[in-house]
Amino acid sequence: VSVSAGDLLSASPDDEIAVSQASGTDGNVEISVYSRVDIDPFGRITWGRQTTFPVFAANEIIDGFAVTTDGATVAVGPVTPTGNGIVAGSASGTPVVRVVDATGLVVADWLTYPPQTNGGTSVAVANLDGVGNAEIVTVPYTGPLRVRAFNSDGSPFVLSTTAQPVDFVV
Repeated sequence: VSVSAGDLLSASPDDEIAVSQASGTDGNVEISVYSRVDIDPFGRITWGRQTTFPVFAANEIIDGFAVTTDGATVAVGPVTPTGNGIVAGSASGTPVVRVVDATGLVVADWLTYPPQTNGGTSVAVANLDGVGNAEIVTVPYTGPLRVRAFNSDGSPFVLSTTAQPVDFVV
């Protein structure tokens, strides 16, 4: 299970919560989006599920490789052409990232590390250069801690000040 929060539904004045979880041992992974429904007289917030959609399907093909994972890491931020979206990284297996909007529509997906890394990908969203949409920062769950940054279309993010991609080992 992984969780992140951000403004995903324009109809809501509050941020929403995105939660990922495997739907079982079959390799399918879902994301549910929750929004605030009510606040009771004691200040407790009631949350309601707005939507649930698949983010990874067992053995689907991304960049020519079958995706195998038992979960997803999630991050929310301005990564879609229309604003905020959800970034999902495979929690194990094939190291892939998928960018979706709040309804689950796939915006982009790609392999983040060589497939033999086979340990999944942790994701974060940050505006590394202060210009336009945020970038997607990744690190594999296993092996050397190689930090990489991508634009939301999967292309390597290049800092304008150095003309070099963000790609280094910790």
